[in-house]
Amino acid sequence: MNLKTLFAQDGLPENSIVLLELVSGESTVLEALPAHFHLTGEWSHGEHREQDPPRAFYFETESGTVMLRKGSVAPNHASLLFSREWDEDQQLQPGVEYHLQVDDHLFVFRYACESLQWLERLDVKRWFLFDFREDQKGKEFSFEELCAHIASETLEWNHMGVSIEGMEGAFTLHQIARMPMFRNLQKESDIESEDADPNPFSTGGRIDLALDETGTEPLDGPLLSPFCWERFDYGDIMHIAVDERMMGDPVLGTHELSRFLSTRFDREGNAIDAYGNSCSAIADPHTRHRLPQGFLELPQFIFSIVGAPGSGKSNYLSILINALQNSLFHQFGMVLKDADPAQNAPLNDMKNCLFGGGSIEQAALMKTQMEGRMYLKIKRGERVLAYPRPFIYTLARSESHEGLCNMVFYDNAGEHFEPGIETSVSPGAQHVASADALFFLVDPTTLPGFRQRLQFHPDPQLKQQGRIDQQDVLLSELEIRIHKALGLSVNEKIQKPLAILLGKCDIWMSLIDRTQFRQPIEGNLLSQEALLHNSNLVRQLLLELAPTIVANAESIARQVFYFPVSAFGHSPTRLPSGSLAPNPERIKPYLIEIPTLWALSQKIPSAFKVRPKPPGTRLIPG
Repeated sequence: MNLKTLFAQDGLPENSIVLLELVSGESTVLEALPAHFHLTGEWSHGEHREQDPPRAFYFETESGTVMLRKGSVAPNHASLLFSREWDEDQQLQPGVEYHLQVDDHLFVFRYACESLQWLERLDVKRWFLFDFREDQKGKEFSFEELCAHIASETLEWNHMGVSIEGMEGAFTLHQIARMPMFRNLQKESDIESEDADPNPFSTGGRIDLALDETGTEPLDGPLLSPFCWERFDYGDIMHIAVDERMMGDPVLGTHELSRFLSTRFDREGNAIDAYGNSCSAIADPHTRHRLPQGFLELPQFIFSIVGAPGSGKSNYLSILINALQNSLFHQFGMVLKDADPAQNAPLNDMKNCLFGGGSIEQAALMKTQMEGRMYLKIKRGERVLAYPRPFIYTLARSESHEGLCNMVFYDNAGEHFEPGIETSVSPGAQHVASADALFFLVDPTTLPGFRQRLQFHPDPQLKQQGRIDQQDVLLSELEIRIHKALGLSVNEKIQKPLAILLGKCDIWMSLIDRTQFRQPIEGNLLSQEALLHNSNLVRQLLLELAPTIVANAESIARQVFYFPVSAFGHSPTRLPSGSLAPNPERIKPYLIEIPTLWALSQKIPSAFKVRPKPPGTRLIPG
């Protein structure tokens, strides 16, 4: 009896689940639960026994609900739900199309809905590339043709996925790269294994940049690459050809215009290429990446954001840009402009989603996509390493259009600062040594002292189990990394300002009378007195509930300020997939731009009208 006959004659039991495996095209109806999917590719029903094969995932009922649970999958097996690693049990919701990958198996499934109508819309013979930015399908392929196309063509991996006809959403190219059959296809096609690097910090896909280490002498000078933090001089700057006859670069590949060192210049100072064309675009000599506008004319200030995994750094950064642009313009007469739209695309996409009327589901999807896009894959010698993507903005006066500086923001995975992660394996964490200001985002929902005091708060982040607090350890490791990179002695403190951001203050503000906090911007003045007052309030709360954060921070830097911040201004919503996402309609950031304004006022005080703090006050009692 085929599947349609089963549906037509008997209908579906209340808790049945219909799955479609996209690669094989096999449909499965699970009427009796529990049901287990084994790593052998087979299903079994009833209680799982020790002698049964290892299971990748299974369904069972609990208190009248249907649950999806992860099995004992070995670490080298991919298991992704909605493109993400998952461990928490998922309560299935009717009407939701779930996407699940286990190695070579790509499942879509639904529970307790009009499954026949849904299944009839799906066609496993029609595969498409899917562009997340444009939200549209591309050319049609068979699955084998699609894999060959992915392996042989230069695609924008961070923006692309694959889907079949009738499917909602897509599996990302990074997921396809983790499929054993795809890796085998790459070997057969002599495609380098780096292109499907399963490193969780890797952006996947084609290499973005390549460090040119062919020179015999290391470069040095007053200029700093925003892509790899290596130094170079004005004479080392490369120029980018404009003539298509100069397509192809020995380091970046055939799809990029040639980079060259020019000996001829026109009257405006632009380089002249081999065909007599004036070339205004310049490139970093280390990575050969295009340098942002104003790189040679304006000072460059680096702001590094560090925090534990899951602390909300990416959300913070995307919302920060929007808040900074508004505050700088309305309060201080300055414009924060996009210096490199292509490089800043991940933040701009997230910002547009959150402030452009997007839904909660769209916000969750954008966050998932953004995680991989926060990194560049840079080939260095024989290795491919992940470097955090620089997000570069130009600050200028709004009336005179006088440029003030280029601001470079970095968001780093917290795992890069865990003890035992060598800097040679994770060089992307080294930007903290070159930073002009450091921001450490503290997640109070993992701190035991805060969780105990907020145990009756309804925020779902406080209910998550198994979240390990090691933020004081990351601060200690941050200190070690900076001391090593700068050659400082054990007792020396860094001269860079360090901002400790106690995030998600919409959750913990009830622990302090909110009216005690003062507005740091008063009459278009940045009030040092208000900054100091607020800092002492946050510091006192941390001393009470998480004293090691204060101890570690104040052992790192001479100048430490503490800030209350909230990117969302409200608790996120837990979706059926298990992920958390903000409601774009309710986003109301609280003081999120203040730490950056404080750091900027340290670097270019002439640009800010600052109300000084009262004489005799100090941040740290002593």
